[in-house]
Amino acid sequence: MPQSKPILLLTLLAYAVAMRLLPYGLSNCDIEYDRTIIFYPWNFSPLTAICLMSGVCFVDRRLAMLLPLGALLLSNIGIGVLSGHWDWAFPADTWWLPYVSYSAAAGMGSWLRCCKPRDLLLRGVCLGLGFEIFFFLVSNILCVYGTAPIYPRTIAGVLECYTAALPFFRNASVSTLAYVLLIFGPLGVYASKNCEHSLGELAAEPVQ
Repeated sequence: MPQSKPILLLTLLAYAVAMRLLPYGLSNCDIEYDRTIIFYPWNFSPLTAICLMSGVCFVDRRLAMLLPLGALLLSNIGIGVLSGHWDWAFPADTWWLPYVSYSAAAGMGSWLRCCKPRDLLLRGVCLGLGFEIFFFLVSNILCVYGTAPIYPRTIAGVLECYTAALPFFRNASVSTLAYVLLIFGPLGVYASKNCEHSLGELAAEPVQ
């Protein structure tokens, strides 16, 4: 069981990168896709759950942030290379927001390290879904009131923006719930109690 934790973490990281790159790779294979379709699992990613998991597993907060942020950066670079649209990978007005937000999510995960096993799952779900709500509200308001607004700066523009983003928010919330249950569920509780020992060779001393 101890060795299964890093394998699960790395597998989820690889899956998160692959899911972000898949539609752009399909496009390069002359398979057309519509970036607005709602049945493709846009935002169905384990990245939020990975951030929480990293915060629990790694004593060094810098290392806890490094893995999910590295996966995010790698997938963004891949999107730019595959699509040729670097503005999709690094939007001028909001490119920094995911990095700051996921860094905070990894920090939130460190709070779970002190939880009793019976409380770990519930608190993990609350933190994960709370993060998705926060990210949904902030990222979309920047699409209206940022320096490069996509929607008009009116109440109607705000409503239109949030309405258009609801399918993505739904997928993000469902995926976070699913992966938090996978990681911090009954098997995950047992693994988390052995997490620092299983990753002890990788984790540094706590950052003061």
